[in-house]
Amino acid sequence: QKLIEEGHEDSTQFKDLIEDLMDKWRQLKDAVDHRRNQLQQSEKAQQYLFDANEAESWMSEQELYMMVEDRGKDEISAQNLMKKHQSLEVAVEDYSETIRQLGETAR
Repeated sequence: QKLIEEGHEDSTQFKDLIEDLMDKWRQLKDAVDHRRNQLQQSEKAQQYLFDANEAESWMSEQELYMMVEDRGKDEISAQNLMKKHQSLEVAVEDYSETIRQLGETAR
């Protein structure tokens, strides 16, 4: 740049080289920005898949608990089963927000 300002005999060539260099720098920055965006999207997709898999596993586990046909042998065991069922019901209700958020993320 200094040589151009001083009127060097090759200043036209220097200007062209500087412009070419600046253009390549912009292209590189654009490519880096594009790659960053792709990586961020991939990270979000991977996080979604991980969370969805976790949710599916959790729901499958809860489904197994609900499928138990044990009705209790006496009043105390029946009450204990009822408490377990109620706590499971609360857990499912609490987890429903997580499932709703996953659905929103998928859209």
